[in-house]
Amino acid sequence: MKLPDKLKIGGIILNAITDEHLAGADDRFGECDLIRGRIVIDGTQPDDHKDVVLLHEILEVINKEHQLELEHRQITSLASCLYQVFKDNKISFE
Repeated sequence: MKLPDKLKIGGIILNAITDEHLAGADDRFGECDLIRGRIVIDGTQPDDHKDVVLLHEILEVINKEHQLELEHRQITSLASCLYQVFKDNKISFE
């Protein structure tokens, strides 16, 4: 999947960018920064992993904005499982 330039999540518009050095610092493969209005994905990982990380960061925004209080491991699990279902069943929302 090609990373979109911008994402609209629940009325919030976030820039979506890649950073080739994000994971090197502390094993983060993505981050959601609502203060700066962006989602950052480490660009050095395989495409499938980037897709899972993007889905993870989208879920992080939803979790924060809707005060769902999901734990990080729950978000990680949801992102991985949803990605697998979409990928294996060739589900696309285009």
